[in-house]
Order: sequence, then structure tokens, then C-alpha cells
Amino acid sequence: MKKGVFPKAVVIFLILFIANLPFARAQIVSSNSCTNGFNSGAYSKYTIAYASLYRQTNAAGPVPESTNFYGFAASISEATNLDAASATLYAPGHPEETMNKAGTARFAFSFVTNSFSNLAAVYPSGSYGLALTNESTIFISVPPISGVPNAPVLTSYDADQAIDPTKDFTLAWLPFTNGTAADYIIVNLTPLEGFGPSLQSENFGCPGHLDGTATSVLIPANSLETNTTYSLEILFVTVLVADTNTSDFDYLLAGTETETTTTVVTTAGSSSGGPFALTNVVASAGGTVQFSFQTTPGVTYTIQFNQNLSDSAGWSSLLITNAASTAITFTNTLPHGVTSGFYRASHN
Repeated sequence: MKKGVFPKAVVIFLILFIANLPFARAQIVSSNSCTNGFNSGAYSKYTIAYASLYRQTNAAGPVPESTNFYGFAASISEATNLDAASATLYAPGHPEETMNKAGTARFAFSFVTNSFSNLAAVYPSGSYGLALTNESTIFISVPPISGVPNAPVLTSYDADQAIDPTKDFTLAWLPFTNGTAADYIIVNLTPLEGFGPSLQSENFGCPGHLDGTATSVLIPANSLETNTTYSLEILFVTVLVADTNTSDFDYLLAGTETETTTTVVTTAGSSSGGPFALTNVVASAGGTVQFSFQTTPGVTYTIQFNQNLSDSAGWSSLLITNAASTAITFTNTLPHGVTSGFYRASHN
């Protein structure tokens, strides 16, 4: 890297193209970077899932969460333009079932049991109907299934209990047995006490989402809080149906999934005297840019922007601040009409 114009300063550059922001590795983020038929509020989501739930509390691996750790679930998440009063499930061999209100604009029905054979007997493969009040019934055809995915197993549980949040960390797990590129993996990190930002893997269908062949995800430096316990959820999902075409503005999904819940813990972090780099970069099509970098409390940092690197006089200061912690997260919206440019951060 070239040095900046500031004397005795370390300078880092980020070349940013708003239209496309490729990542070298799949990484966990604070917000998803794309909108498509699978996560757009313009679509209602109709889902049928067969699931099992595990918990991992040591390096030996996960165990069933409870006696009844197999479940069937049907859900509807309404599009933003709908406000149904109720919803109904029509399952093979069952009378109609009233779905429960499960938060804003969502209805759900669930059943739990102690074995997959019981689950498949009560809710077999076949045609399932889901209907919102005053809306057409949506049918999802569930093919024959023989089981759910294997339980996700963290391969470095002990190391996950002492993560240095000031450094990149790779969260790894044993492979998803028979997982393919058509399947997907979900990773969620949430502070156990509810303080600080949550992190998540990219939504299904977004660039960088974790498909069924992934065995790790990168947690960028300075994206986790120091001295914090996080709840970690890893889900293996076999996709049986993923359909945005059969019914306009409706997304139909059916699958089998297994979730492992555990915890990870961060330390106070190491000295910030290491490599100075912009991390956890997120950019939206609207021109909003966010990135983080490691800092030393009490040191003054400057963030600048320039549309043209060849114009040495084109740098404008966006932020000058004394660091109060070991990381700074910076958010900026580019001026109207500006679609690319360069950021740099420096400290004296």
C-alpha cells in the first residue's frame, strides 16, 4: 500500500464499485446485501418444513435439544401489502387447521414428536394447502422424504469460546452429508444478553449465501463485541421446493432442516497494533457504504473519500475522531450520481 499525505500516518485504501461488491470468501454480515424473490417484502412466503433441533455444549458434539426434537412446521409470512386476519393449513389426512399468529404479518402451525417415523406418519408427503383470509389457497407438493439432515457440528468448539474479536475468525463445522449447491446453510450470531449487533450469513439466493457444500464462514475482524457471549445457530437445509413462478408474488418453499444451537464467547481482544485494514464491508445499490477497522483508544483517526486516485487534491475528509474503543464502524451515503470511488483511513 502507498502511504498517504499525512506525516507518520498509516493509510488504508478501499476501492469500491457500488454496482458489484464481490467477496473472496463467504462471510457473516450485519445485514444482507441483496433483495430477490426469496426475501423481498413484495412476496408472501409459504413454507413447509420438517426439522430436528440439537444443542452443542462441548467439543464432543451436539445432542438432541429435548425428547421431542423432531418437528413439522407450516408458516406464512405476508407480503407488506397484506394484512390477513387469520390463516388455515390443509394437510393430507387432516381436517383444516387454524394457524397461529406468530408476530407481525406471520402465521405458523407446528407439531413435535420424538422420531422422524412418527413425524412422517402424522404429516406425510403430499399436497399441502395454506391460505390467508380472503386470499387464494396456495398448494405446495412435498415429495417423499426419508429423513432430515445430519446435525451441524462445530469442529473447534473450545477455540470458539475464546474468539479474539479484533481479528478475522473462521467458524467451521463438519460437512453437511449429501449437501449440494442447491441446498443452503444458515448461520446466525446474536448477543445472548441482547446487547450489540447480530450477524447472519447471506439470505438464500443472495451472492455469497452459504450453499450445502460450505464448511466454514468468515467472521471479519471487529464485527463482534468484546467480552460478549453470543448465541450461535447453524442450520443445514435440504431444499425440496423453491418456487417463485407458480403463483405471482408468492414464494413457495419446502425442505428438511436440522439446527444446532450453541454459544461462542469473545475475549477483550488483542492490541490494535497489527495490520490496519478495512473489513466487514457492506454496500447497497442506493449508495450507502459501511466498513469497519481496528483502532487504538485515544488515537485520532481520519476517514477520507476521493472519486479519482490520480487527483491527489481530491481527498475530502468525512470524519475526524478520537477512537473511544478498539474499533470504528463508519457509514456513508455517496452524493447523488456518484457510483464508485475510494475511501482511506489514517491515524497519526
